[in-house]
Amino acid sequence: MAFTQRQRVEITSLREVRRIRTSRRPMSSYDYAATIDVTRDDLKSKMPSPMDENMSKLQVDFRELLEGILYTEKEIQTLLNPRTRAILEGIAASYHEPAVYRAFEILYEDYAPLRLAGRVVYRELRKVMDNSIQYQKSEIDTIIKVTGMSPSSIEECWSSYSQITNDRNIPITELEDYIGPEPLKAILNNNHVPISTEAEEISFGQLVVGLHEYAKNSNDDGSSSTFTKIEPGGNILNSFLGSNNAKRKEKILDPKIKKYDERYDYMLAKFSKWKPFIPSGDGRRIQIMKGCFVGSENPAVVQALRIIYCDYAALRIAGDFIFKIVSALMIPIVRRHNRRQESLHTQ
Repeated sequence: MAFTQRQRVEITSLREVRRIRTSRRPMSSYDYAATIDVTRDDLKSKMPSPMDENMSKLQVDFRELLEGILYTEKEIQTLLNPRTRAILEGIAASYHEPAVYRAFEILYEDYAPLRLAGRVVYRELRKVMDNSIQYQKSEIDTIIKVTGMSPSSIEECWSSYSQITNDRNIPITELEDYIGPEPLKAILNNNHVPISTEAEEISFGQLVVGLHEYAKNSNDDGSSSTFTKIEPGGNILNSFLGSNNAKRKEKILDPKIKKYDERYDYMLAKFSKWKPFIPSGDGRRIQIMKGCFVGSENPAVVQALRIIYCDYAALRIAGDFIFKIVSALMIPIVRRHNRRQESLHTQ
């Protein structure tokens, strides 16, 4: 599938930062570009407006980075790794929270280590997304060539596939639990997309082509089959998965990752405890703190930041630093409140 190239933002003046010029790659017949352009523009229009008319260079840079990883839901669904997908969904959700946006804008301006780490993660996310879009296109083109299925039907299969896998390939042992032994045997013996006898995993394309041939042959010879009729616009994969109550087998967290996950839970619990004591004011650290509290109540933002905290060491250090900032502000406030309460009780 050919999507628009990386958004190229040309700032003719700081006051005109929102003027965007989009360049495109040539489109194939499998073309969703028009829909994506409209949706991206809609998403950008919902981003918080710049706080200042005269934006600083770093504010412009921060906004460009965010717009560079602003993806439509359709594009995000090309990602088969659920953790990466959750990060981009959370980033998109944060655009609708002005307080969160402002907090990270200040952090990007004021703290060089966070700025450098953010740029590294930005480049990685761009690379992963570009590769995912091209990989999906390649798989879909192969399936169309072999089976004649429509792109929309294959996309529906892709959506179902993303619910059972943690990566591009799925272990054969897991797949049997999802679709049953008979269809799996037919897939492994399929000649259209050969699978090595030593293979331990199979790809999306191999799976869908195999299921298509299995369903077609079952219909032709009148044999019993989970999928008894091929629907022109149907989701073949879901027809098999539905009968087996398919659900992704979640990976067990590595002990190191689990430690960071628990640390993140601890910080969330602290935010919840401190919420009733949020002070008024508008200083830069106060704005960082308020953004953290707003973000802690948005499930998509919470999940994205959890994964970033666990998976990216550089940003984990930044996360600990942010927590120290908020702690330095909130702990004295809570202590003063507690002393006042104790004083009232002793009177």
